[in-house]
Amino acid sequence: MVERYLEEVVKECDPENQTIAQVVLYLLTDENNTRPLKTRPELEVDLKGLTTELESEIEKLDLVLKIFVRSGLVVLVPEIPANRYQLIHDYLVSFIRQRQGAELVEKLKKSEEQRKLGEARLNRVLRRRLQEMFIGVTVMAILAVFAAIAALWANEQRKQAQISEVKAISASSAALFASDQKLDALREAIRARRKLQNLSRVDADTQNNVELVLRRAVYGAVESNRLEGHRGEVKSAVFSPDGKMIASTSDDNTVKLWNKDGTLLNTLKGHGATVYKVAFSPDGQTLTSASADRTIKLWNKDGILLATLEGHDAGVLDVAFSPNGQAIASASDDSSVKVWKVSGKVLVLLTTFTGHNAPVEAVAFSPDGNTIASASDDKTVKLWERDGTLLTDLEGHRAMVVRVAFSPDGKMIASASADKTVKLWKIETGNLPVLLTTLNGHSNKVWGVAFSPDGKTLASASDDKTVILWNLDRVVDLDKVMAYGCNWVQDYLKTNPDVSENERHLCDGF
Repeated sequence: MVERYLEEVVKECDPENQTIAQVVLYLLTDENNTRPLKTRPELEVDLKGLTTELESEIEKLDLVLKIFVRSGLVVLVPEIPANRYQLIHDYLVSFIRQRQGAELVEKLKKSEEQRKLGEARLNRVLRRRLQEMFIGVTVMAILAVFAAIAALWANEQRKQAQISEVKAISASSAALFASDQKLDALREAIRARRKLQNLSRVDADTQNNVELVLRRAVYGAVESNRLEGHRGEVKSAVFSPDGKMIASTSDDNTVKLWNKDGTLLNTLKGHGATVYKVAFSPDGQTLTSASADRTIKLWNKDGILLATLEGHDAGVLDVAFSPNGQAIASASDDSSVKVWKVSGKVLVLLTTFTGHNAPVEAVAFSPDGNTIASASDDKTVKLWERDGTLLTDLEGHRAMVVRVAFSPDGKMIASASADKTVKLWKIETGNLPVLLTTLNGHSNKVWGVAFSPDGKTLASASDDKTVILWNLDRVVDLDKVMAYGCNWVQDYLKTNPDVSENERHLCDGF
């Protein structure tokens, strides 16, 4: 059955390609009866090394590999910088080497011997002709030239083989890193780097790839901690105010409390559905969680449930403590924001904000606790007084707004949206916020935004798999642009040549 299976796959390669197909199968095995992973360049080098007759067949290698992969006989392993190929199962190895391999190798050896005999006869004829045409020193000089060329060629071939080995080791390191074997990946990356250092005049692509693999392996190997324990997707994680604890929420309906060294301290169970967000009180003694089960729960830091708040008509998406810890604001899929009074172990509903016409994704208190900001799928951010009075709508996003944050000094608001942007709003004393600038840099939805404690840096996280740090000292104040015009911006750009693209586009339209 195995023999028929192999014959059928080889026949698919067409009669004129069957020889190279059989050779490729043999090269995908080794003397240890294992299935080595090989790139196409490695297979090409191996083919040329068996016999020069196969050099003209190299152009058929891609077709043969494509047929092997499509038939399921060979598996294609996507890698960087090159894909690798491997036989699908170990049982094929001994069959190919013992039953087909011996005949194949013998055939290739005989072919190579005949080629060498032919070359030898040709060399003898040429030698006689040379001896007839040249005498003494002339013949010696020509032979010396041929010897030098042969040595250079051999040296170049040896160098190319060494470069191929470095590339293979580098690819192996990348594969080990991808499979989370970071220590082995680091070892292979170091081995590739050492071999590369022994080579001269290596192409820049190979050098850069080895350096990239080594840096990635080094950074991956120094990972100090990993918090593992949730049985579902992790939805959020926050530090306690003193930075000694971490709280995380998950699709597994739990909140987990961790020591910052990664030790699991407690698992808070009680919610009946996904827990979206968790927040610590300012003193770090209590925390509150928001869940898709329509409830908000209050816990002490030891994980004891203190109270359960019910009142929303849909899942609760976000929750936040006021700066003095005496109130909690919650945002819900029911398009409302609710404010609750915290009094010991008792929570009392104070007011409900109704004004959004779509789910409210996020809620945040201003640093003085007098203003509450809410972000919604209706593409707006709304600002409210504590008693529920609507102050203003911040409009401008072209898609749902999923996160909102106040700067530490309360003078700016940042909003993150599915429209791939972050908007900064400026709050002047006694005035309503105005748009300061729009930060364009992400290529997909922006799901998170946060200010640094000193208010000088803004971090944004996106579906494009990146986190961008923005230097807020470099954000141009649009009021100045409006007041002084484009000349002010041009002067600013001249004195600050390393400004962002955002700032360079501020003159557009003037």
